[in-house]
Amino acid sequence: MSLLPYLAYLVISFAYTEAGILYPRVSETREQISLDGIWNFALTDPTNASKGHDEAWYLRDLRAVDSLDVDLMPVPSSYNDIGTDGLGLRDHVGPVWYQRSFIVPKSWSGQRVWIRFSAANYAADVWINGEAAVSHSIGHLPFQAEVSSLVNYGTRSTITVSVDNTLTNTTIPEGSTKKLSSGRLKQQHQFDHFNYAGIDRPMSMVPTVLSTTRLP
Repeated sequence: MSLLPYLAYLVISFAYTEAGILYPRVSETREQISLDGIWNFALTDPTNASKGHDEAWYLRDLRAVDSLDVDLMPVPSSYNDIGTDGLGLRDHVGPVWYQRSFIVPKSWSGQRVWIRFSAANYAADVWINGEAAVSHSIGHLPFQAEVSSLVNYGTRSTITVSVDNTLTNTTIPEGSTKKLSSGRLKQQHQFDHFNYAGIDRPMSMVPTVLSTTRLP
């Protein structure tokens, strides 16, 4: 097996370290909002993985989308081991959708507000109040984005996240998919661990002063 994907993983990990994405800590001068908890959650139709993006579900309340069976999902967690529907959750291949509301304090207005994911596996697209906030691939690595202009201050905002666990010959680790007679996708790979997926590590929002360019 080629070592190139794993060398690339090390290079990217080093780059993230150099960029200064440190874990935010609450102190007497620094606040933090945890976005962990219970989120609305829905699987996509495995025969039409792009439907959510095509129909702009990030502009809608997921509970109002007729084609979706919306459930509740703890964040952080790997959705594969939540519930008892093995084919629906554990073996799902393709995007899943998360959504919840939150409030940013009025006191944060005028500061730079960041959203930080400790990890989401594998590829994530994030919208706040229907506006694109950040996209990220390579699961199990932290990522962040400034969302100062996207959030509401003192009133509720909505965050929607699509997470796609599909592995291909360009992902790390590598994988491939096979379409079954039912139309579902089956993930195929040559590594010896399960491809756990979802928003599987904590996420939060933190403010920084206007002159700060990276999370402290």
